[in-house]
Amino acid sequence: MATQTPREDIFTPIHKGIRSMIYDLGTKLQKTDFTDVAATNAILTQLKHNLQSANSTCIVCMLYEHGGHEDQSIFPQLAPFDSKAVDAMIQEHVEITRQMVEISKVADELSQLKDKGQRIEMSNKLNSMVNNLLASYLVHLNNEEATLLPLTWKYLTDDQIRAIRSKIQMATPPERYGEWMKWMVSSLNVNELTGLFSVMKMAAPPQVLESMKLLAEKNLDQETWNKIKERANL
Repeated sequence: MATQTPREDIFTPIHKGIRSMIYDLGTKLQKTDFTDVAATNAILTQLKHNLQSANSTCIVCMLYEHGGHEDQSIFPQLAPFDSKAVDAMIQEHVEITRQMVEISKVADELSQLKDKGQRIEMSNKLNSMVNNLLASYLVHLNNEEATLLPLTWKYLTDDQIRAIRSKIQMATPPERYGEWMKWMVSSLNVNELTGLFSVMKMAAPPQVLESMKLLAEKNLDQETWNKIKERANL
């Protein structure tokens, strides 16, 4: 029996990268000594949300940016087929953004405090708010995969899905795109990565393939990378 070719998936791979970002940020946050100014500033850099600009080390900014990509490039393609499902995800984006803005305000307040006791008290508030945000975001990712991913497979062709992905890639500055790919490549299993590189070998421009190979070699353990190279015939 012939094996059915997997459909293009515009949600799951990047969502795996986002989950890794969230787990990493949550771990760093709960371990931070907020009486230490340098340590505090380092974690606040990853939490400081600015709607007008994005810092490559700002994890919250990248979460916001991902929602923008979906709002602009994916949701309009799906809304004609199931506006209710799309509207529900848009409302989740709105609520997540509200939480991000509040976290940014508290981060600013914390950065101005001099008293160690007050810093600890404010950091506890910040930790709780970020935990709520990250929990909401994880649920949101699951919701998108349960509701919108099936819509893409039902109503869009693989060529249309690839066109959406290409539009997002073209709108993302190269340095930021590399940051996204670092998280994604580090978060996929060997079978997913083999499929990714097999497709790229057939369809991607040579310079893009080489760039991704360098990124994978840098971010994967040698055993995993050797398996991928062998299976994808790189």
